[in-house]
Amino acid sequence: RHGLGGETAYLRTSRNGAPWYQVLFGRYPDAMTARAAIQQLPSALKSAGPYIRPLRSLTGEMTGGLEAPEVIRSEAWVLSRPGGHYTVQLLAVRREAEARAFIERHGLADSAAYFRTRRNGRDWYSVAYGEFRNRAEAGRAAASLPRELRVTQPWIRSFGSIQDAIRTR
Repeated sequence: RHGLGGETAYLRTSRNGAPWYQVLFGRYPDAMTARAAIQQLPSALKSAGPYIRPLRSLTGEMTGGLEAPEVIRSEAWVLSRPGGHYTVQLLAVRREAEARAFIERHGLADSAAYFRTRRNGRDWYSVAYGEFRNRAEAGRAAASLPRELRVTQPWIRSFGSIQDAIRTR
């Protein structure tokens, strides 16, 4: 309903004996990155007063020995990166499920993200690998990718160019 993509989950707990639900969105390396992601939320969600909470603080509320789910990064993470930094785009596909499956199949949840753009009136879902301070660093990372990832003919992009593409879709 709010277009949050695949990085959402909910946690059911109880408060004063009644069911209580918390919506979880994203996994971020630090509070500053999480705050930047909040700024990218739709205004209807920002008005609900989202707040940042370390995932480890939720484990006491979880039952049954649950572990935190692995979260695949998506647009909020991409939009929170410095525009002058670079990434390696691994592929672009027509379906979101394909992009997510690619990340899962190659074990890239901690190092890749996917995002949606539009080209010629059609949605495209791209997978970006890593964050690098400059083009040369990204190029070295692309060259050292495992063979199964290099066959997609990855290319270097600035986060700024991706952010522009996301915002103008």
